[in-house]
Amino acid sequence: MSKNLPIYTVPLITAHPENPLLNSKSTVELYTYRVHTLIAAYFGVLLLNFPRHHYLSQSLFCFALILEIVVMLHTYIAMRSLKWLNWSATVSTINQFFLFVYLAIVPAIHTAATWPGEACNPMFQVCTVKLGLNSFQTKMLVGIASRTFFAVVAYVETRRFASLTTFIELASDADREIASKVQEIWDGIEKSSL
Repeated sequence: MSKNLPIYTVPLITAHPENPLLNSKSTVELYTYRVHTLIAAYFGVLLLNFPRHHYLSQSLFCFALILEIVVMLHTYIAMRSLKWLNWSATVSTINQFFLFVYLAIVPAIHTAATWPGEACNPMFQVCTVKLGLNSFQTKMLVGIASRTFFAVVAYVETRRFASLTTFIELASDADREIASKVQEIWDGIEKSSL
C-alpha cells in the first residue's frame, strides 16, 4: 500500500528554519535560478555578438542556451511537484558534463575569435573596445576572464549538484516517513473496521 502513495506529500512538512529539507530546497533553487540565469545571459550575449559565419560556435552557444533553460524549467517543475525529482540528478549530471566541455572549448573559441578594435574585421571576428592592449594581451585577457567565469560556474554547479542530491535524499526519507505514518493509520482503520 505504501508504494502507491504519491511523492508530492513531502511539502506537507511544516516550514521551520531548522528543517533541513526546506533549507536544501532553497539552496538548490538559489543556485539554479541565479547561476543558470547568469549562464544563459552569458551564452545569449555570445550568441548575439559572435559573427554569423562561426557556425560551430553559434550552434554550441544555442545548444548551451537551450540546455540552461531546460535545467531551470526542470528544476522549477521538480521543486513544485517532486514527481520529477529523481530525474533532476540525471539532468544535472548531463548539464555538468556539458559545462565542463564548455570550460574546455568556449574560452579557446572566444580567445581565437577576439581581436582588438584597430585590427578587427567585424564580419569575421569579435571586436573589443580599445583597452590600450596589444592583440596578444587582449586575447589573454579574454581567455583568462572566460576561463575564470567557467571555473566559478563549475564550482557553483558542483555545489548545486551536492545540494540537489541532499534534497533528493531528504525528500525520499521524508516521503518514507510520511508513507509509514499513513500506513499505520490505514492499518489502524482496517483493524478497527474488522
